[in-house]
Amino acid sequence: MKLGIFLQHYFPYGGLQRDALRLAEAAKLAADTPVLIVSTWDGLKPEDIEVVELNSGGKSQHAKARNFAEACKTAYNAHSLDTAICFSRVPGTPFHFCGDPCYKERFVREKHPLIKALPRYRFLLESENALFGKDSDTHIFYLAASEIPAYKDYYPLDASRFTLLPPWLKRPKTFTQSREQIKQALTHELGISENDSLLLFVGSDFKRKGLDRAISALAALNDASLHIVACGKYSPTAYLQQAKDFGVQKQVHILGPRDDVPEWMYVSDLLIHPARQETAGMVLIEALTYKLPVLCTENCGYAAAVEEAGCKPLSKEASTEEIASRIQDTLPPSNALKSSIHHWPTQDSRYNSAELMLDHMRDQLAKKSTTFAHSVKNAKSVCLVGNASGIIDSQHGKLIDASDIVIRMNRGFPKKTTAQGSKTNILALSCKIKESDYEKLYGAPPIIWMTPKRTSIPQWLSPFGLHYYPHAYWEALYKKLKNNRPSTGVMVVDLICNYIKPDKLRLIGFDFKKTDTLFEKKTHLGPHNWALEREYVLDLIHQAKAECCDWDIVL
Repeated sequence: MKLGIFLQHYFPYGGLQRDALRLAEAAKLAADTPVLIVSTWDGLKPEDIEVVELNSGGKSQHAKARNFAEACKTAYNAHSLDTAICFSRVPGTPFHFCGDPCYKERFVREKHPLIKALPRYRFLLESENALFGKDSDTHIFYLAASEIPAYKDYYPLDASRFTLLPPWLKRPKTFTQSREQIKQALTHELGISENDSLLLFVGSDFKRKGLDRAISALAALNDASLHIVACGKYSPTAYLQQAKDFGVQKQVHILGPRDDVPEWMYVSDLLIHPARQETAGMVLIEALTYKLPVLCTENCGYAAAVEEAGCKPLSKEASTEEIASRIQDTLPPSNALKSSIHHWPTQDSRYNSAELMLDHMRDQLAKKSTTFAHSVKNAKSVCLVGNASGIIDSQHGKLIDASDIVIRMNRGFPKKTTAQGSKTNILALSCKIKESDYEKLYGAPPIIWMTPKRTSIPQWLSPFGLHYYPHAYWEALYKKLKNNRPSTGVMVVDLICNYIKPDKLRLIGFDFKKTDTLFEKKTHLGPHNWALEREYVLDLIHQAKAECCDWDIVL
């Protein structure tokens, strides 16, 4: 499948960003075709995965998010995607990777209700509702069970609407050097003794992740052999000043973004993460794969996994004394803790979150296709109404409406009931039509988009809810027609006859350009070989009759 991955901003070292890239890599490995669609990309791009930069812009943060969401809909068509998953919130996307806490819960708890009318808050609430609300078909992938109750308090999420992913581990990096050799090199870089103990802090939002709490606890311990090593993209000024005020400036090392975080995990003594808020905390379980003990607050999404590995979490509002005491108790780790941490990452099920998501997407694609096919196949009779102008002089209206399923095409609006009938169950489209015509003249039926040219999809139509005539089918038909582009009519006939195969089928209003098309003001033959198409359709009907199917063409 061709999978769109929507992520507003990519930058190195971000947790959500890394997850999006990992999913793309897993999709590529599984022989799918991932397309990373971003507004901006900061850093090196993967060599074998397509990255599309939309540069959607916007003056405010919420305007940028809104513009990106709209641009993603256009990109979905432009790149002929089969399905998509949004890591940044894009309403209507079939799948959402939920890496954020429930905004509505936070809004109700912290904001005055009157300010929801302001553009920023209105947009944030509406975009969340569009993904999680009762009218949404989006399937949610949750990283952490702790986030689900807040969403369920405000949105009607039954079990079929979401999947809780297991902790998404990545196989740890292997090293050719020993732990002692690597630690010697890294501590030499800091100018400290290789015998000192390292408290590793990893995160790109120091305040939310609680670096100030860690520094306060370090000062309270009054142990010159303990050092905090902080890796992440964030302004260090306030935290270096805090360390200086507490007299531990020589024990706090803020390194900024690093590519060697695995090496630091390998040689450190404790990962410290006293976060105020953390939806999941991929760094917590990553540390466990390097056999590194973890000290995090209980409100982290992966706190339960950390506790399962043997590392008891801190309380949500952990005091300096509590953090300092727990650091002291954990160093050095007991044999029991070492054994528990060593065992926890060994289960294979902890590494397959990407495969679970990809399988779910494929299943939904298959279900969507079969649901459409079954709706036609299970009907006792199917009628495909063509757009030859000669149909207007016929009396086929009752015959058409007597069919269980009536399929119409493009702008062949049923204007004369006695000739064309009035019923439309499915609309096959390859061109733009007005929304008002779709609703009033067709009755807003399900749409299947036929042509590979998705740029022609009307802007009022969400591309995510459409059925699509598979490109592989189009290519096969193109070859059957000796490299002539197929018309919408022959594509629909091909879809019905070769892939759905109902028991009873009537084709009405087809004359393969002997007369003009209903809605054209002048003769337009287009890039099609009508003689070949006629021969192909008649052969299909002849074969079906030979197999005792009740198929016919009514001219």
